[in-house]
Amino acid sequence: MYLIFIITSLVLVSLPFAGAITACAALGALEHGRQLHAQLIQIGFNSSLSAGNALITMYARCGVVEAARKVFVMMSYIDSVSWNAMIAALGQHSHAVEALELFDQMLQENIKPDRITFLMVLNACSHAGLVKEGC
Repeated sequence: MYLIFIITSLVLVSLPFAGAITACAALGALEHGRQLHAQLIQIGFNSSLSAGNALITMYARCGVVEAARKVFVMMSYIDSVSWNAMIAALGQHSHAVEALELFDQMLQENIKPDRITFLMVLNACSHAGLVKEGC
């Protein structure tokens, strides 16, 4: 029962943060997003999957790819959404080779790519003129 309470608490606390971070991404509100990130760390919920994925997207949309990469690397659990967000972040900012390397790493870790993954890889390749490598 106690474990169910803890897991439910984690979800209930992290979801509003993920929504607020997503809003920051849509508005390009980097400083507000950084403040939310700091609050997540301060209260100990920085390992939230939904908040982590939202942070990757927010930092990427605000042009801070290194911060997105740091969040990705520091996440205790990553899913296909995390991989897709990081591949997209790299591709959006002309890091196509790194996006392809990350895709290869994803495959090596036996994470099954989905349609979004392939779309992000092709998008990264097209931005860099590497469509043959992406196909």
